Amino acid sequence: MYPRDKGRLRCVNQLMPQGGESVGQSSECKRAGDCASGRPPEPPDLRLTYSAIGDRDVRLKGGMDCENNNPSAEVVLGGISPEHEELLAQLSKPENALRCLSCFSRSMLRQNTVEDLVWDIAGQAGRLLRFEDCVLYLCEPHGLVQAAAFGVKNPRRHEIQSPIVIAYGDGIVGTVAVTGRAERIGDVRLDPRYIVDEFAGLSELAIPIIFEDQIIGVLDSESSRLDGFTAEDEALATAVASIAAPRIATARAAEECSRAEQALLNIEQEHLQREEQLRAERLESLGVLAGGIAHDFNNLLTAIIGNLCLAQLEPTAAENGELLAEAERACERASKLTQQLLTFSKGGTPVKESADLGELLEESVQFALRGFNVALELEVDAGLETLALDRDQVSHVFHNLVLNAVQAMGGVGQLKVEARLPAGGAEVLVSFTDEGPGVPEELRGRIFEPYFTTREEGNGMGLASAYSIVRRHGGRLVLEPGDGGGACFSVYLPAAAGEVRQGQQVSELRPVAPAHILVLDDDDAARTAIVRMLESLGHRVESVPEGSLCIEAFEQAFRGHNPFDLVVMDLAIPGGLGGREAIRRLRAIHPGVRAIVASGYADDPILSQPEHFGFMGRLRKPFRLIELEREVGLVLRG
Repeated sequence: MYPRDKGRLRCVNQLMPQGGESVGQSSECKRAGDCASGRPPEPPDLRLTYSAIGDRDVRLKGGMDCENNNPSAEVVLGGISPEHEELLAQLSKPENALRCLSCFSRSMLRQNTVEDLVWDIAGQAGRLLRFEDCVLYLCEPHGLVQAAAFGVKNPRRHEIQSPIVIAYGDGIVGTVAVTGRAERIGDVRLDPRYIVDEFAGLSELAIPIIFEDQIIGVLDSESSRLDGFTAEDEALATAVASIAAPRIATARAAEECSRAEQALLNIEQEHLQREEQLRAERLESLGVLAGGIAHDFNNLLTAIIGNLCLAQLEPTAAENGELLAEAERACERASKLTQQLLTFSKGGTPVKESADLGELLEESVQFALRGFNVALELEVDAGLETLALDRDQVSHVFHNLVLNAVQAMGGVGQLKVEARLPAGGAEVLVSFTDEGPGVPEELRGRIFEPYFTTREEGNGMGLASAYSIVRRHGGRLVLEPGDGGGACFSVYLPAAAGEVRQGQQVSELRPVAPAHILVLDDDDAARTAIVRMLESLGHRVESVPEGSLCIEAFEQAFRGHNPFDLVVMDLAIPGGLGGREAIRRLRAIHPGVRAIVASGYADDPILSQPEHFGFMGRLRKPFRLIELEREVGLVLRG
C-alpha cells in the first residue's frame, strides 16, 4: 500500500530510492470526501520510458479507494505476457516492484560492453530479487554459455567458477532455451533434467530472455530451499529478463558490428600489405634484373671506354681526337643511364666521393631538360665547396626533380634552380621552383610515398626514390609551404666537404714504378681492356677469369719469388669464385696483399667501404684510363 499523507498520494519520486531520478510528475487527487459525486478521481498515469533499450514502458497507476479511503496502485510493464502482468498487479507492495525494476533499468543504462552488461544484469537480478544464485546464459552457436553469475559461481569480480556449456534441449536451462517458456521447479531432485553445477540447489527458476521472438539467453536461479521461488518471483524475474533483452541484443549487435568493421579493416589492411608485398617483390625482381643488366652493360662499356682511351694515346689520334672524345662522352652517358636504372629499382648504399656540386647540378639539370621548351634560371653560389656524395645517385635526384617540375608545367614554362649555403653552414640547399599549379594541401603529406602519383603516365617512384637517396646521404628532401602558384622542392645535403684522397689529381702524383699486377674478371672484353690500359701505364700484367685461378696464380708467383704487387678483382663471377671470397682467402694466406675491387654493381656495399672487406681501393665500372691510373697509384703508394 502507498503511504498516506493527509488523504493525498505522494508523488512517485518519493517512492524511488534516495538519490534516484523522478519517473513522473507530481499528481494529486481529491480527499475521499470529494468523491461523493460518485465520480472517482482520475488516477495519475506515471510513465518511465527507457528509450535506450527500446519501447519498454514501466508505469505506475494509482488512485484512491473511495469506499475505504485508501490509496491503491498497480504496476504495468509493457512487453511481458498478460499472466505475468496480472501477477505484478497483484503484488502486495507494487511500489517495491517499481523501485526494483527502475533501479535495474537505470543500472543497465550505465553499461556499454556486453561483458559489463551481463555481469551487471546477473548481479542486479540476484541482489534486487534476493536470489541466492543467479547465472545468465547467452545463446551461442555451440550451446548455452555461462556469461555472468551472482553467488557461488562468482568468487571474484567478472569470474565464473568452473564454467559449463549446456547443449540446447539439455537440462532445465536447455529446455527453456528451446521452448521459450519459463520453468519453476519446486524440487529438482524429482526432475531428471536437472544438471548439477557449483550451487547444488533444491529448486530452480529458469526465465527465457527473448528479443523480437528470438531466444537470446536464459536467466537461471537456484534456491537451497524446496519451493524456493514463488509466482511473484517468476513475474519479477520475467520483467527483469524482458527489460534486459533489448539491451543485451543491442549491445551484442553493436559488438558484432564492431567486430565486422574490424574484420573488414583487417582484410583491407591485409590486402594493402599484400599489394605492397607484391610491389616489393616486383621491385626486387626488377632490381635483380637491373643489376644484372647494369653489370653486363658496364662490362661492355669498360671495354669500349678502355679502348677509346687507348686509341686517344695513339700517334694518329690527333686526326680523330674529337670523334674519340665524343664517343667516350657518349659511353659515359650510357653508364649514367645504367646507374639511374639501378638506383631507381633498388637504390643502394651511396658510394661517396668528392664532387663539385655546382658542376654536377648544372650537368644533371641540362641533361634532364633536353627536348623540353622550358627556360632555366640556374644560380649557384660561388662559395660552395666540394661535397662527399654519390655522384650518380645525387644526379638521379636532380634529374627526377627536374622531370617532376617539367611535367607539372606541361613541358612549358620557367624553372628556377638555386644552390647556396644558408646561414650556419651546416647544410647546402638546392631548390627547384616551377610555375606549375602547385601541390594541393590534401596531397602534400603523400607525395613522397612509393607508388603515389596523380599522373596517368607516372609510376609513383620518382620522388620516392629521390627522397630515399637524400635520406641515405644524411640530408632532407622537403616540399616547401606554398605561397601561391607553383611548387618548390628543397634538397638539403650535409655541407661537410668531401674527403680529398691524397693524390687526387694525377698530374700532381709522382711516377709509380712498374708493378706486377694480376687482373681477375670473367668478362673477356673487359678483362682484355683492363690489361691493355695497365700495360699502357708500364705495368706487367697477368689475368685470370675465375677466383680460384686467381688464388692459384698468386700462390705460384709468390713461390716463384715473383709476387704480384697488386690484384684488381671483379666482384661477381657467375658460376665461380668471386672477388669477395677470393680476397678473404688470399688475406688468410697473405695478410699484406694489396687489392682493388672493380665492379659493375655500382650499389654494392663493398664499393662504399672497400677497406671493411679487405680491399685498399675501388673502381666503379666503367672507368677511364685516368681513373685507373689514379686508383692504382694510390694503392701502390700505400
